Amino acid sequence: MPQLSYLLTTRADALADSEITGITCDSRKTRSGYLFFAIRGAESDGHKFIPQAIENGAIAVIGEDDAAQLPENIIYIKSANIREDYAFAASRFYPNNLENIAIVTGTNGKTSVANFTRQLWLSAGKNAAALGTLGLITNKQAQSSEAVNTTPDAAELHKILSQLSGNIIIEGSSIGLEQHRLDYTNPKIAAFTNFTRDHLDYHQSMESYFAAKLLLFTKVMQDGVAVINHSLMSENNLAEAVKKFKTIRFGADGDLRLISATPTPEGQIIKIDLLGEKAEIEIPLIGKFHPENILCSAGIAIASGMQPKEILDNIANLQPVAGRMEKAAKNIYVDYAHTPDALENALKSLRGHTQGKLHVVFGCGGDRDKGKRPQMGKIAAEYAD
Repeated sequence: MPQLSYLLTTRADALADSEITGITCDSRKTRSGYLFFAIRGAESDGHKFIPQAIENGAIAVIGEDDAAQLPENIIYIKSANIREDYAFAASRFYPNNLENIAIVTGTNGKTSVANFTRQLWLSAGKNAAALGTLGLITNKQAQSSEAVNTTPDAAELHKILSQLSGNIIIEGSSIGLEQHRLDYTNPKIAAFTNFTRDHLDYHQSMESYFAAKLLLFTKVMQDGVAVINHSLMSENNLAEAVKKFKTIRFGADGDLRLISATPTPEGQIIKIDLLGEKAEIEIPLIGKFHPENILCSAGIAIASGMQPKEILDNIANLQPVAGRMEKAAKNIYVDYAHTPDALENALKSLRGHTQGKLHVVFGCGGDRDKGKRPQMGKIAAEYAD
């Protein structure tokens, strides 16, 4: 078991040589010999649960406040950035030996990109996993339990990474990035799908929301390949943020591009160009957004060492992702669209496959960005019957 001093970014006295058996920010999960992080959140304050953590066995506490009145045998360390310190400790406590860690961010498409990338890695005979909204999906496992958060708690994330081998792609939410959950993962590949309105209940402005996304390139990835939607390169400081990395651009005028897409009753026929290698492929995926997601996944696969021809040969075998324009029954589809842009794209895509009327039932998450609601209502009225 590591010494406390090995898990710290801050200076500590000789007591920091105590052996740590686990780390957590949840007092209910604390056990004998644990290091407890008292993190202050939006709805609860971890400092209030320090007594419970100690009662459950914590021998050291890291908090944001000045030292509290604690038993003499308990080490207390004040942190200037507790969420970052938590991620650092997690990375030290749970080291990993993964070949490739990729992180994908963006408003829409993260789950599809993550799972298409996993499928492409599998087609090359690699161990592959995807982690995000659908939970952890490994190798040929078709489905996993749905996650509480798109990006897990830092300790949970690093524990998962330590138990895997080969390649993993992680969905990086803007909130997860801002809360340092992805710090010290050291990805070799970072991708950005697209950017439209979401999470303004948390970020308050589109500028703050975009700045949180940029943390993937300005803080989380130190050295590697950036896979970027070419249309975003003119957005706030993105070109500056990725200039130190090798960059693969997908989309119109990018390194990876869609030449044409023709709807079929059960999917579409797409013609794409990957770094000069071209192919026409029939895919069992409905949705105008899917070719763009495939291009992003192809960029990640190329960045990990796969060849364009190898990728083109396997795109036809890509399977739909649960809840992402998933066929539930004849003429009935289920989609995760939860932003104005995603709902519009979903309805436009289905219109090309509709012979009669197009009906939609949709909702917006409660207690979240309420400004999306009238926008999504207007889109539903305009693009559905």
